[in-house]
Amino acid sequence: MARSFDCVDFKLAEADFFLEHLKTCTNPLWGVNFYFSAFVSAARSVTFALQAVMDGQPGFAEWYAKKQDEMRADPICRFFVGYRNEVLKTGELPITGGYGGFVGAAKNNGTKLELKYRFGRSILTGEQLPAVDRTEFIQRAIVGGQGEKREEEPDAIACCCEYMRKMVALVRSCYADFGSVIDPDEYYTIDNLRKINRSIEELEAELGFPRGWTSVGDHTDEERLRALCAHVPRSSIKHLFDKYAITPS
Repeated sequence: MARSFDCVDFKLAEADFFLEHLKTCTNPLWGVNFYFSAFVSAARSVTFALQAVMDGQPGFAEWYAKKQDEMRADPICRFFVGYRNEVLKTGELPITGGYGGFVGAAKNNGTKLELKYRFGRSILTGEQLPAVDRTEFIQRAIVGGQGEKREEEPDAIACCCEYMRKMVALVRSCYADFGSVIDPDEYYTIDNLRKINRSIEELEAELGFPRGWTSVGDHTDEERLRALCAHVPRSSIKHLFDKYAITPS
C-alpha cells in the first residue's frame, strides 16, 4: 500500500477524541457546535481515508461496495453524511437547541442534571425544525408531570455516539477481512511472510534497515522477526473496538 493504515486509525481516534469532548461540553450552543463540527468532520473522513489507503488492494473495491450499500441503507449514516455536507456548504448551525432537567422526582434528592441537544434538522424526517435562539441554551424539563419523557427528537449526542459506533464497526470489519495486510499483529508473522513470499531481508529493507541487519549468529527467522517487530508500531485504535462493543463481523 502506498499509504499506511495509520491514516485511518488517526481519523478514527480523532473522531473519538472530539466525541468525548462533545459529550462532556457544558458551554453554550456555540461550544457544542464547535465540538460537533470537529467530530463529524473526523468521522466522515474515516471513509475517505479508508478508500485512499486501500486503493488498489485486491478484493477491497468489491468489499467496500457492499459496505457502501449498507451505509446508504442506514438512516443514521444517511443523515450524518447529508447533514455534514449541507452544514459544510452553507454554514448552517447543526445543533440549534438543547434542554436540561434533573433526573428523578426533585432537584434536592440527590439526582443529577441531564443535558440533551437536538439538531436543527429532524433526524427522523430530514425536515427543518422550528428556529430557536442561536446563542442561548434552551432549557426545558425532561420529565413531564406524570413522569413521562417529552422528547420530540432523538438526542443529538446519542445519535453521534451511534454514528461513531458504525464507523468503528466499519474499521473493525476491515481489520477482520484485511488483517494480514493492514494489521501489524497479523502482517509481521512468519506464516504471513511465507504466504506473501517475502524474506526477512526484504522485510528489513521495507522497514528501512540494511539487508541482513538481524542476521547475527545462528538466529532463526522467528528470532530475527521478533527483533524487527520491536521497531514496528502496533495498532493504536484496537481499544476502540472494546469501547464501542464492536466484535468481528
